[in-house]
Amino acid sequence: MGKLIGILMILCGCAGILYQWMKVQRCRALLMEEWIRIFAAFEYALEKEHVPIQRFFLRYDGRLPEVERFFERVLQLLEKNEYPSGQMVWGMVFKEWEKKFALKEEAGHTLRAAGDAFFGENSQENLRCMQGCRQRMEKCVEKEREEFVRQRSVYMPVGMLTGLMLVILLV
Repeated sequence: MGKLIGILMILCGCAGILYQWMKVQRCRALLMEEWIRIFAAFEYALEKEHVPIQRFFLRYDGRLPEVERFFERVLQLLEKNEYPSGQMVWGMVFKEWEKKFALKEEAGHTLRAAGDAFFGENSQENLRCMQGCRQRMEKCVEKEREEFVRQRSVYMPVGMLTGLMLVILLV
């Protein structure tokens, strides 16, 4: 009976580790998809509604609380009016939040470049830059999905086989 419980605990532990890995990957994909949605919404707001950036950030509907807090921090620093440009504020806040977002390098560079799109010199430049950021982020999401499928096809069997090997070694 004790061996059976031990076997189940080992296999559940391996399954739990795999589940946690999949959860982290899904959260990263959701975050990138949310940024794509934000970029598209800003493109529309800029092109059709001519919404100022502060009002756009305040209007964010908050699907992900991390992004909402990120925008709140950017607005907080912008209201202090201590920094020469919005790009500088965006870069500083992004540096604070980079680890919390846990994006891969290319997606991180894209998000850092979004500061130029949000706080550019004129609306045409902002729109062009935002479209580029959205397209690059879409490529990042696609690459992330392909990588996830490839890794999952390896990690799932290897993880469970590792659990079985531990069971065999301990029995």
